[in-house]
Amino acid sequence: MEDSAFPENGFLLVPWNSVALVDHGDQDAELAGNPPIRVDLRTGKCEYIDLLEAFDYMSRGFMS
Repeated sequence: MEDSAFPENGFLLVPWNSVALVDHGDQDAELAGNPPIRVDLRTGKCEYIDLLEAFDYMSRGFMS
């Protein structure tokens, strides 16, 4: 799962949204409707990305 996260402009985009998905790779545990999480690498602040950002990352091949 670590290979799915990627850094960009001082942030880490983490395309998982449940502990079971992160810890065990259980794709069935993915939470529908929750976007990936962006982590500020300086402050550690976490936030969900918005829909337009998700489409941007998908168009650049970072997310499926």
